[in-house]
Amino acid sequence: MDIEGSELEALKGSRKIIENYKPKLAVCIYHKPEDLFLIPLLIREMNPSYRFYVRQYADARQETVLYAI
Repeated sequence: MDIEGSELEALKGSRKIIENYKPKLAVCIYHKPEDLFLIPLLIREMNPSYRFYVRQYADARQETVLYAI
């Protein structure tokens, strides 16, 4: 999910799906500084069984992706 800073709102709109079905997620967390903390916290609140991994695909902060599996 790379939707230019709207990732948090998209996740909120997907609450029931995340709670009930635990889809694998790949979410960009570099658009807003607070996304680095708020997005994993929100996902964990929705479904605490997720495991998180963060990968960075560029030298700078851009292209940082949170994987929730």
